[in-house]
Amino acid sequence: MFQEKQLGQVRPANGNVNTIYTSGSGVTSIARLLVIANTGAAASSYNFFHDDDGEVATEDTALSYGVEIGAYSTKKFSGFMPTSGSGAYMVSSGSPYTNTFTLYGAEIS
Repeated sequence: MFQEKQLGQVRPANGNVNTIYTSGSGVTSIARLLVIANTGAAASSYNFFHDDDGEVATEDTALSYGVEIGAYSTKKFSGFMPTSGSGAYMVSSGSPYTNTFTLYGAEIS
């Protein structure tokens, strides 16, 4: 079955890495679009990670790293990013409670 949907949404409370989505057993997911909304009055930064076989968020798994986003701004990151089994998509924010991350894509089971 192929189902397009919102895969996850998170608004980090600190600079720690947050997992926005993890593929389930027997499921292949394809992330297509990450929307980052800075809802704060000051500029911030963000990181986006994709680990296709775990939940490791380092410079080795970074798709975007230290990207600046202006106050009250939205950025989009698009691509074709498949993962399955224990693979994950993760994000972190340079400022607490500032950036909201929403990931869209599909699940195939």
